[in-house]
This record gives sequence, C-alpha cells and structure tokens, in this order.
Amino acid sequence: MLRAKIKKEIVDVAEKTENAEILEAKFNTLSNHAFHRISDGVIQEIGLPLGDKVFPLWQRWLNQEIKKFRI
Repeated sequence: MLRAKIKKEIVDVAEKTENAEILEAKFNTLSNHAFHRISDGVIQEIGLPLGDKVFPLWQRWLNQEIKKFRI
C-alpha cells in the first residue's frame, strides 16, 4: 500500500511540475534508495517501518529533490 502511495505521489508531482524526468528509472532508483534509508531510520527509531512515519519523511525528500531539478 505504501509503495503504491509513493508511486502515485511521483506521478502526481511529475504531472504537476510537467517534469517527466522524475518518471525515469534513474530517479526511481534514487527514490527507492531514499525510501529504504528512511524506512531503516524509522525502524531504528521506533522498531517498525510505519507508513505514517515513513511517507512524510520520504515526501520531504521528494520535495527537496524536485527543487534541485528547478535550479
């Protein structure tokens, strides 16, 4: 469920920013690595990779990455 939410968010942001580059494999690999890093951090902190903790942190990562595309 969380992965589907993340994929939907990527598509929504790509449409909103009119930037299809973030749909490409390179960006999705970065996103996947960020997701796992964030999930590991949440596991270390609370013992479980709870989606309600992971998604907002991943979303913050996504927003920071999108800003890099605009520069």
